Amino acid sequence: MAMSVGRPPAENPEEAGKAMNEEATWGGYGLNPALAVSMVKASELLGNDGVISTGYPELDKLIGDGGLAKGQIYLFYGSQRFVDDMIHGLLVRGSALGRVAYMNNTDYYSDKTFVDLDKLARYAKAIGMDPFMVFRNVYFSAAYNELRQPYAARALAEMIEREAGSTSLVLVHRLSMFLGGRLHRRVGNVDLSLSLLKRACTAHGIPMVITVDCRVGERPAVSTTMMLHTAGVMVAFREVGPDMVQAELVKHHSKRTPSSALVIPGDYAQLDGWQG
Repeated sequence: MAMSVGRPPAENPEEAGKAMNEEATWGGYGLNPALAVSMVKASELLGNDGVISTGYPELDKLIGDGGLAKGQIYLFYGSQRFVDDMIHGLLVRGSALGRVAYMNNTDYYSDKTFVDLDKLARYAKAIGMDPFMVFRNVYFSAAYNELRQPYAARALAEMIEREAGSTSLVLVHRLSMFLGGRLHRRVGNVDLSLSLLKRACTAHGIPMVITVDCRVGERPAVSTTMMLHTAGVMVAFREVGPDMVQAELVKHHSKRTPSSALVIPGDYAQLDGWQG
């Protein structure tokens, strides 16, 4: 439900109580309903032929099509800070167009990956979008070990099939998280997870973004053969300054590689300390 700017005085105690309860609820997310903005038009976040912008013009141009194209699979790796910021931005932009299926691969006991609700709200406001729309349209699924990965992927794939036509984007964050030992079982679970989501994305023409861990300046340190072959576009990110990232196009289904571009965080830079 979109929130209007400001709130008229409640005419009775019951309405006043409901207003206080609503403000207390969203206050837990660091949001003030009185500051919520009007919804952005979905068409403003789409390029030609329904392409979703990454939020970075230089990156959109580098990968071609003006952003994330329907049914295409992208593999991003490198600067963890930039990749994390990009994932948050895509959660926001994708949710303006429909449901976003997000799979987080994170070690429950040590190296956790979080979705920052406050960051989502700030990113939404940065592009003039209602934060509540983001929270409503993002579907989360988490894998805390390699055995849970196929279950988390299947849950999202079933949601995509069940709500056919409503999903705009699939994000799989740190898919290589549990591959350190390169055990056969771990590789099999990653490939099965990727296969389940790929089938759903291909059937419904949904772009999918996969991120993997990587040592600075290197190609994906840990991945699978299927992952590398499935991705039609691969991009590596490297920080080259306090406010700039170099994006290297490593693989592309129709463009010559290698190719690179300097990406400026732009809309989100000052929100997350890139400048100064």
